[in-house]
Amino acid sequence: MTTIMLSAVWWGPVLGPNGMPALPGPVGTQRPGATPTTAGTTAAPTDGPTAQPSTPATPSTSAAPSKPATPEPTDHIRGQVIVRFVAGADRDAVLQRAARASGVTNPQVQRELATGAHLVQVAGDAKAFSAALAADPGVVNAQVNGKVRRAATATDPRYPQQWSLHPVTDTSAGSINIGPAWDRSLGAGARVAVLDSGRTNHPDLVGAWLGGYDFIADAIDAGDGNGRDGDPTDPGDYCLDTSEVSSWHGTHVAGIVGARRNNGIGVAGVAPTARIVPIRVLGRCQGSEADLIDAMVWAAGGKVPGMAPNPYPARVLNMSLGIEAGCYTEMGIAVRAVRNLGALPVVAAGNFSKDASTFSPGNCQGAFTVASNTRDAGRASYSNYGLAVNLAAPGGDGTSNPIVSTILADTYTNQGGYTYEGMSGTSMAAPHVAGVAALLLSLNPRLTLAQLEAILVESARRAPSCDGCGAGILDAAAAVARVPQLASAGVSGQALTLSGSGFTRVTEVWVGSKQASFTTVDDRRITATLPAGLAPGRHAVWVVTGGVRSGTVLVTVG
Repeated sequence: MTTIMLSAVWWGPVLGPNGMPALPGPVGTQRPGATPTTAGTTAAPTDGPTAQPSTPATPSTSAAPSKPATPEPTDHIRGQVIVRFVAGADRDAVLQRAARASGVTNPQVQRELATGAHLVQVAGDAKAFSAALAADPGVVNAQVNGKVRRAATATDPRYPQQWSLHPVTDTSAGSINIGPAWDRSLGAGARVAVLDSGRTNHPDLVGAWLGGYDFIADAIDAGDGNGRDGDPTDPGDYCLDTSEVSSWHGTHVAGIVGARRNNGIGVAGVAPTARIVPIRVLGRCQGSEADLIDAMVWAAGGKVPGMAPNPYPARVLNMSLGIEAGCYTEMGIAVRAVRNLGALPVVAAGNFSKDASTFSPGNCQGAFTVASNTRDAGRASYSNYGLAVNLAAPGGDGTSNPIVSTILADTYTNQGGYTYEGMSGTSMAAPHVAGVAALLLSLNPRLTLAQLEAILVESARRAPSCDGCGAGILDAAAAVARVPQLASAGVSGQALTLSGSGFTRVTEVWVGSKQASFTTVDDRRITATLPAGLAPGRHAVWVVTGGVRSGTVLVTVG
């Protein structure tokens, strides 16, 4: 039987059941020395990462509006429009025409901006007034005065320790910059299958788990009294043969993908509202390649002889595991099957500081293989590397800057409460990528596999010090910016105004079968001109960013 290895490196002292130091694991791995906790409590790992100076400030509550019955706009300042007039235009006349057309009153120029445009205040619907201005021949462009907000953050008490999610700075050059991505997507509706050691009842993952299956066929390896069954619970994967304690590896990986955000405990996952389908393939003393092959196909919605189909097929598979071997025929077929089902197989590159081409399934054609980068954007010393790697993601530096995530406190059985610990390894890097893929699919479930891969690779941040890291370091904000969303469209004369998000990189605007000329005002607004020769009636409108098409809305052309 081929043995599957974890792709995590653990750091810190290990105590066996008799209180004496345990023997090292088979890959020189060690369990972090965290203080066990009882359920419902959190204790900082003794050699976890250094916390940031302070928790991001919570926005203060704004004063109540003067007219409480009218809700404050969520995306713009009430009654304010930024307008650029045509040179020589009669500004007062333009404002009055637009006011009559939109039903607002008392338009007043507040001030000229540094760019030469003017800020105008009205009593009434600023969006309607803006659209009327945009259609006026005396106006170059017009937009509502949008609200500028800080990038989203998390209030979870351990979020300051999660350097891998923070903005890119000199002290976190290797982070994925999750805040701007969270502004647009939290992963709702997306599923990530975590093929690992199974699920636990960690409170930071309540509401995250969905379905799942135990694919470990050997009852002794399974450690739960039976072979394959519908219960993917992790009973502990300790190995008496090597004196390894239970890793709770699957729980740690799942927490990186989807720990619940702003719930008052612990950490935040990359995709905190995505669902995690736990697929158990790692048991006592690792796992079997044959079990993994079946689990991969089933997780993506494929058929496995003698089994009912997966009721919750996933578009993203996270495999923080590997085998030091070539990509043998059946594993290669399994990877192709997963891709043919439209799912992205995200695989850890491995932790042996070797060429990743010698580790399966990451070396199979079609696997999306992830190396590990450090906090300072270098390649982690343990990480595999090379042409088989697609990109890198934060995996931890070791004792000073590991990746903190969910774990259980008991070192053997699932009975000792929960805690949070730091681990380092490509096992921690892969779920960062799987989580960002979930954010993208949440924004646009119609993304093809080729589009999903292209977005992740093309948006990666170049990192010269991360040699052998493929396209560079995962950048969540840049990836999400490549998926446009169209919320609404309005027509006034020949002017078309589009509202949505992710517009900064839009390359095309379409109305029916015709392409329109357009101007990107900001990330949430586009002004366009209806194409010549467009027939009267209802037409679908959509935008395109680098080949990725938004959803459509309908407009009526007179």
